[in-house]
Amino acid sequence: MSKRNFQELLQAKWDQGRFVCVGLDSELSKIPEAAQVSKSPEQTIFNFNRDIVDVTKDIVCAFKPNSAFYEAQGLAGLQALRITVF
Repeated sequence: MSKRNFQELLQAKWDQGRFVCVGLDSELSKIPEAAQVSKSPEQTIFNFNRDIVDVTKDIVCAFKPNSAFYEAQGLAGLQALRITVF
C-alpha cells in the first residue's frame, strides 16, 4: 500500500463535502469529571481526544491539536500529544 500525502488525504475529504477541522485543544482542568477515568493526566487527555475523534471522524476533514494546550501540562501534556498524534 502506498502512502498518500496530507494534501491528497485532505482533498479526498473535501471531495466528500467535509470541510470542518476539529481542534483538539484539550485543557486537563476543563475535561469533565465523567471523562476522567484514568489517574494519569496524559491518559485522560488522550482518552478525551480519542472520544472526540471517534464521534466526529465521519463528518470532518481533519483534526488539529494545539500544542500550547499540551505544553501547558508539561511532560504529561507532551506525552498526551505524542500518543494522540501517533
